Amino acid sequence: MFGQQVLKEPVVPSSFCQENSKRGIVIGMAGECNTCSAKCKKSSLFLYRITHTNFNIPVSCGFFEPHFLLPISILSRIIMKLPMELPTFSELQETFDFMLEQQHNGVSGVIKIESETPEPSVGITTMTHGNEPSGLSAIWYFMRNNRLQKLLDANRKGSVIFSVNNIHAAQDYFRLPRSATTVQKERCRSLEVNMNRLSEDILKRKTDSRVEIQRTLELCEKIFYELDGGLDIHSVRKKSEPILVSVKGRGVGAARKFPINIALSNMIPVQIGYPISSCYGGLQSEVPVVGIEAGQHESVDASKYAIHCTRCYLQALGLICCENGEDDELSRFITEYKIARGVVPPEDKSFRMSREFGMFEKVNPEDILLKSIDGAKEIQAGMNGCVLMAKPVSEPLSYEEEACFLSEPARYVERKSLGKPLSFLKRAPSAKLGAQQVRQDSNLQPAILETAALAN
Repeated sequence: MFGQQVLKEPVVPSSFCQENSKRGIVIGMAGECNTCSAKCKKSSLFLYRITHTNFNIPVSCGFFEPHFLLPISILSRIIMKLPMELPTFSELQETFDFMLEQQHNGVSGVIKIESETPEPSVGITTMTHGNEPSGLSAIWYFMRNNRLQKLLDANRKGSVIFSVNNIHAAQDYFRLPRSATTVQKERCRSLEVNMNRLSEDILKRKTDSRVEIQRTLELCEKIFYELDGGLDIHSVRKKSEPILVSVKGRGVGAARKFPINIALSNMIPVQIGYPISSCYGGLQSEVPVVGIEAGQHESVDASKYAIHCTRCYLQALGLICCENGEDDELSRFITEYKIARGVVPPEDKSFRMSREFGMFEKVNPEDILLKSIDGAKEIQAGMNGCVLMAKPVSEPLSYEEEACFLSEPARYVERKSLGKPLSFLKRAPSAKLGAQQVRQDSNLQPAILETAALAN
């Protein structure tokens, strides 16, 4: 019977007893939630509204009592197996249109949700590449029916900033007809500059008029300086399992309970430039920042992982309540791919990929990865390993960005090696750069604090 139920938004009582919060969670029938909340708020943590019609039982049948209690350890497992509310593509577009109308500190495409205690402040950032809409699913989910506001009010701690990073490329993407080809959508990845391949002197480029540069400066100076942590949500072109990517600080510790079994390491020393997420909290801060590749663009799974990882991240940082038992079924080991090098075509010739490569496809040293268009030159793998994030054969390659990455052969590491889940790491006041300091200290360079960064 539980497998047929659809869990709707939590209705958080105005107050509750922390001492008794582990006794159980109240489940109430739709329409009786307020009554149950009033009667039971001292003995339970949340009241979950359930849509009765999903039971295929007449409303008048009296099958369910108005409310009943289950231990959290049992109910959390049930919740994880229930169908998750997911947005349609039209709802993602509506969410984007909603974000276009929002502003925080005068910056469009940004919204801040606060509890009565606004610190710590956590960023959930989306669409750093304009053709990757899955991150909007997290905004849709947590803004729906004021879900996030209720969760923050219940815990009385922290604030969350949602940001659509590359808002201009995203506008081009959503202007496309639904019948648009993959190639057309890929052209909306960025307009002029890849915001995941920023130059070391990015904060000095005040006179650079390119759209993504000006957007990056605006976000860094007015939004990202106040973050105490961040989750940057991406997706990939080909079908793929979700991937965990550390950016800086103890971000991977906050991601320990993500339902992800693949992790990339050693990306920052390898990739060209820096991801915009390295600016979260200030360039030299060690706030916990992590990224995910949620899955294939526009896939249902990518939306699901974007929502679930956002929830896990906010729980790990203590902004919303964490229920025991949620990680009981996580695998003990994860698969690590240590990036060995990026494959970049030379400047003197035009190159394309030699063929289509699958994500994590194994290669030998003699395998040909790139071919010049005139057929005069080939670039081999030169090692045993795996190909990651290869460009399509149809796409001309640029020497300003990697055509693909090569990793060492995969190895298994224990999930607990990611570190303990964080309750929140409080930074020293001096570590938190204000907007004025960011402008004054534009000579600062992004610190390499971890061995991985977003690759896409």
